[in-house]
Amino acid sequence: MQIRRLKIERFRGIEKLVWHPGPGINCLIGPGDVGKSTILDAIDVVLSPAPGRVASEHDYFEGDVAAGFKIEILVGKLNEEVLSAWPVAPVWRWLADEERVQADPDSGGEGVFCFRAQGTDDLEVEHVAIDPSGGEMPLSPSKRQAFGLSKIGSAGAAYRELRMSRGSLLSRNIPPEQLRSLVTEAMQATRDQFTVSDETSARLQELSQALKAIAPEAGELDLAMLSPRGQNLLGMVGLFATAGKTSVPLASAGLGTQQLALFTLARLLISASPLFVIDEIEGGLEPFRQRDLVARVRRTIGASGQAFITTHSPAVVGEMAIDELYRVDPPAEGASRVAALPKGLETIRRSDPEALLCRIPIILEGQTEMGLLQPLLEEKAGGADTTLGALGIRLVDGGGQPKVFGVTDALVNAGQRFGAFLDDETEHKGRRAALAAADCVAFRGYTNARCLEEALSKQLSIEKLDALICTPDANGRDRSTSRYQQLNESLGSQSRKTLSQLVPELGEDRCRSAFSDIANRKGWFKTSQTSVVVGEYLRDDDGGTQIVRDVADLWTSVMGLISAQCPRDEASDDVPGA
Repeated sequence: MQIRRLKIERFRGIEKLVWHPGPGINCLIGPGDVGKSTILDAIDVVLSPAPGRVASEHDYFEGDVAAGFKIEILVGKLNEEVLSAWPVAPVWRWLADEERVQADPDSGGEGVFCFRAQGTDDLEVEHVAIDPSGGEMPLSPSKRQAFGLSKIGSAGAAYRELRMSRGSLLSRNIPPEQLRSLVTEAMQATRDQFTVSDETSARLQELSQALKAIAPEAGELDLAMLSPRGQNLLGMVGLFATAGKTSVPLASAGLGTQQLALFTLARLLISASPLFVIDEIEGGLEPFRQRDLVARVRRTIGASGQAFITTHSPAVVGEMAIDELYRVDPPAEGASRVAALPKGLETIRRSDPEALLCRIPIILEGQTEMGLLQPLLEEKAGGADTTLGALGIRLVDGGGQPKVFGVTDALVNAGQRFGAFLDDETEHKGRRAALAAADCVAFRGYTNARCLEEALSKQLSIEKLDALICTPDANGRDRSTSRYQQLNESLGSQSRKTLSQLVPELGEDRCRSAFSDIANRKGWFKTSQTSVVVGEYLRDDDGGTQIVRDVADLWTSVMGLISAQCPRDEASDDVPGA
């Protein structure tokens, strides 16, 4: 089976959401607390076979229990096992090209079920199937179990799924009927062997005599093990892992071990088209195990199944295809939004997957700006008593113009907030102007200069240009000798004179121009390792240059984006039964 559409209304932090997942893996990324886990929990609420689900007031949007909540799912790719569970299957027709569903059986399209879970004002969760005629049919735990949903990774999943609770992964692997009599006998044996101290026994005798005084028919009182009222006795049975002489309940093992144990139980239950819900798939796992688990999930669901995953791990994002990634953004105008990542971000996914996980990426011209801006922005963050990491800001190498516009255009089209700091190249002025005009972009560049080298030549004094040339690189190497030799050769001299020595002979304008040209052509600052020295120099020795002010302006604009929200398009609303 595969989910074609998910609609959420007033469930937890989501007031409204409509999403059309893709086949195969759907990996949700985005900032914290925007609803990624809630989306996975919503799927679990509808399709989990666990019986007797009870809601809490926290499951209702803004705690408004009276308004209820509603979750509807359209499920397609139906197999015979699912269809045979219904005397008359409530099949709708899904028109994928139009992303809509209708009741007409002759309209073509794919047959789908429409299921709904709704929270009532008395904290109950009702499960129904919506009939094309408009009626409702009960959606029992046994019918839900036919969909083979396996949930992994939530805080309480291991405690429930690794025990013989009703509908748990363990109980679906090991039939409870095989254990019921054994558990009953074990409980009786425990009662028979329950021996109390002499002091407790004497007190029990006193209680017995006191009770017989008013209820002569009462027998002798004793203590024994009792199963919890209203709870399944089999729920006391769970999986243990034994290594040497030590046995540990798997539900109390490390998070990574729990994650892998849950996946193993789920995989062994595989139906023709499995459904996985895995919250933070990386939980407790090293990067190589994260990649392995993603590969196993992909192999397990095949072409007919589906998996819903959340992650904050670059290793996991790096294993996804770009069309498997969806970004969940904060709600705007009451509607939450899940958007597929544009294909233009494929290069970033491959080279810097963490950039897709941050709050605000800053797309930079290239390695030069990567090194230059790092110390200058870190200083701004430190002045605000925070860090770039805490703010969710990540610097991203855009790869130069025009390549960088593939990334920035994709981000703009996706409505994602980001910063950009680009060279003022002769070409592509129109594209830079369009980028600067976009609402969700904090755009800056070098004022009155094409690139860093030209900006330095215009803004620093001759003495400070000499000081910069003589500043060791990030590895402590002194490059001044070779740089002065290159500079003098470009001016027709075989000496290694400094700029201060050359200016009286050749003039300041010519020397500044030579600095800009040779630094650019010879790549003095073309790597992050060499340009970071420039950023540190400007930060420490010449904080008043226009370059520093340009970066400060970028910082101010980026902070404005963090505190504001970009406009979002409201999702459509045409689910049956709405």
